[in-house]
Amino acid sequence: MQKLCKAIVAAMAVFVLLTVSTACNRYNTPSLDPDNPVLITIWHYYNGAVLNSFENMVREFNDSVGMERGIIVEAIGMGNIRELETAVFASMRGEAGSMELPNIFAAFPAVAYEAQSLGLLANLDEYFTAEQQAYYFAPFLERGRIGNNGELRIFPVSKNQRSITSEQNMQV
Repeated sequence: MQKLCKAIVAAMAVFVLLTVSTACNRYNTPSLDPDNPVLITIWHYYNGAVLNSFENMVREFNDSVGMERGIIVEAIGMGNIRELETAVFASMRGEAGSMELPNIFAAFPAVAYEAQSLGLLANLDEYFTAEQQAYYFAPFLERGRIGNNGELRIFPVSKNQRSITSEQNMQV
């Protein structure tokens, strides 16, 4: 279980690194400047070992690549998944007293579909080359293609899988 948690956190960290590094140098966007860093805010619902791993990776990124390139990642725990969803929905709808929607947030598909229907999700195809996307398991990445023209709008960092296993030498 701990390996799975670390894999999820690693995937999220890789996503942040790739998105920020690629986005700031592609499509004629301004260059990064360590003297004027870009702030990337991430809302999450992590706790326990996953939270510790995620915070360590964010700290490591900020102290190395982030500092060198001018990127600061701010990870904000928003409680449990229900509390996070409530905060995201409030921000998306501009409710009084809600916080500004972050650059990245963890969400189940229903929340992401709502954000997409409001035109709030970035086209991630603009941030990843086909070569970079080839590093990921294609069917897994395809689940995030919810744009009107099949654009990648959700970057899946975890996926549940149901399976049945049996012992090979099982006697009936």
